[in-house]
Amino acid sequence: MSNTLITSSGLSISDIKQFKKNFVELIAAGYVEAKALSDLCISRGTFVKMCHDDPEFVTQIEESRKQRAEFWISKIADSVDDTLESKEVPSEKLKFDKLCYLAKADNPERYGVGKTKIDISLDLKQFKLLPPDEAVKALAADPFAIVEAEFSELPEQEEEEDLL
Repeated sequence: MSNTLITSSGLSISDIKQFKKNFVELIAAGYVEAKALSDLCISRGTFVKMCHDDPEFVTQIEESRKQRAEFWISKIADSVDDTLESKEVPSEKLKFDKLCYLAKADNPERYGVGKTKIDISLDLKQFKLLPPDEAVKALAADPFAIVEAEFSELPEQEEEEDLL
């Protein structure tokens, strides 16, 4: 009788560890998740269960996706010096846009569009109360005419401090 522990998915613990290692390596090398699962002969359901049961595995996947973003960027860099004919430009532009999208999706902190945090400060002392009849007339005429706002963007340092 074997001393190998079999999980509910029918895989041994050592098989699961090997799968996780191989999966993370494939993702970092540029494989998409569906192709990696197919090549490793693991169902999506089993994969989801592994992710649910092992938060560290999820963290490893996230890190491998960041490495995969570098793979997408390297493919863009490889194509920079290509000489194209005019009829090839649209398809190459589509390929470029796809690679940019994939890099942004895999590593939004580095390649994604930055999100701006807006600080909305209100000084309630400055509000002028209108009688109900005048307020209805003002809103009916132009609902945005009476709205004035000032804003300032917070420096990125403050955003990082907010997260801590």
